[in-house]
Amino acid sequence: MWRQRMEAQEATRTTTYTAVVLVGIGVTGLMMYTVFKELLSSFSPQTVYSAALDKCSDHPRVGDFLGDSIKGYGEESRRGRRQHVSHLAYEVEGSKGLRIKFHLKGQRRTATVHLDARQTPGGWDFRYLYVQLDSHPYEVIVIEDNRETVFGSSGEVSDAPVLLQA
Repeated sequence: MWRQRMEAQEATRTTTYTAVVLVGIGVTGLMMYTVFKELLSSFSPQTVYSAALDKCSDHPRVGDFLGDSIKGYGEESRRGRRQHVSHLAYEVEGSKGLRIKFHLKGQRRTATVHLDARQTPGGWDFRYLYVQLDSHPYEVIVIEDNRETVFGSSGEVSDAPVLLQA
């Protein structure tokens, strides 16, 4: 009787430990999948942010207004860290899109960047990308504006105007 009770306790303990190890492996696998998906995906918020930062830094008017050594950063947290790039993922007619907002800082001034990117069969394209200066004169520098271009779900790209219905 005592022996059966010990065997039952040992079996329960072994089952519990096995379940904990399997849950740990599952959570670790999910975390690795998420990290690799974010880093290796060609249409991730970080990839689009990096491409937009390069375009903004290379634009001559942005350099004139902000100054040299332009740096990009995300929203500031309560601890003063600026790592989170604000983004919103959406889907329209089977086509994935991202809206991203981040900040630029140069030697002279700061600015806010707004962009919308859509995934296409050949990769992804910016629908719009503009820089809004944060101090007077409050100017908007349009780097790219393709809102007249329609990105269809079947992959065709046309220059037909987009009609919005109320």
